[in-house]
Amino acid sequence: MMRFVLIPLLILLAACAPKPLMIGGARHETTIDGQTYTLYRQRNRAEVVRSGPPVADHREIRATLRAVVPWLTGCDLGAWWVDAASETLRGTLICPKGRR
Repeated sequence: MMRFVLIPLLILLAACAPKPLMIGGARHETTIDGQTYTLYRQRNRAEVVRSGPPVADHREIRATLRAVVPWLTGCDLGAWWVDAASETLRGTLICPKGRR
């Protein structure tokens, strides 16, 4: 009877845990233009946490991609993909609607 209460409680606690908490993973921190970017990496999962103002410009996005992706993948893909990826990130994730 106790396991029927304890197991769902543990699952609920794990779901409510802070997202950057990745036990046993690697952590990489870089500062670009006064903002700190922290990459948490564990097996097949990676998460980038950025501290600073919510809106970023293209220079920050490009610099972050150039710093984080080679470290994450282990290979440098060149500069052509940075422009496309920064446009996508700026348009969908970082800039609020109406501010481009």
